[in-house]
Amino acid sequence: MKNAGTVIFATVVLVVIFAGIGLILGVLYAIPVNKGIHTKWENISDLPEDIQGLLYGNFNELYVVTVTDTIYHWDRIRAINGVVVWSETEFTQPLENDFYEIPPPDFLVSNPPDKEIERISFGQQWQHGIARIDYVLLENGQIWMWMHGTSIAILPWYAFIGLLFGVFIGLVISVVVIINRRRNHSLLT
Repeated sequence: MKNAGTVIFATVVLVVIFAGIGLILGVLYAIPVNKGIHTKWENISDLPEDIQGLLYGNFNELYVVTVTDTIYHWDRIRAINGVVVWSETEFTQPLENDFYEIPPPDFLVSNPPDKEIERISFGQQWQHGIARIDYVLLENGQIWMWMHGTSIAILPWYAFIGLLFGVFIGLVISVVVIINRRRNHSLLT
């Protein structure tokens, strides 16, 4: 039974080492994910006229002006539900000092798909996280949106998943080593 103690000790050491590696890898993966590295640009243009410029944007809406000085409003909430979202409207300047508005967070915003002419960036904060949205007018006349939100819960979640994955790998390696060791021992006797 002296051998059993060594096997248990080696298993515990392997599991702890791989759990630590998994924890570190989970945290290292969570940091760029938290900063928006996987977030993609989305084309939101489908206007009947050519766009002259962006007037105002926030997390729920965007106002643009066309070359004929017509103002259009885009509603993100309706866009999520698949409804046509551009509507002709009047523009009134929104109220300043929105409590939730912050400078755009320093996320890893990728380059838009074409040369950018104009950009509106907006940040928002809530109780457990922050978000950023960017609207860009491209040289080809299209409007694209980049939006990413994050929560303080994401880092511990990925760390926990990494830890569990590390424990699993450590246990699998220990079982394989034990089986191979027993197989080799039975071949020698």
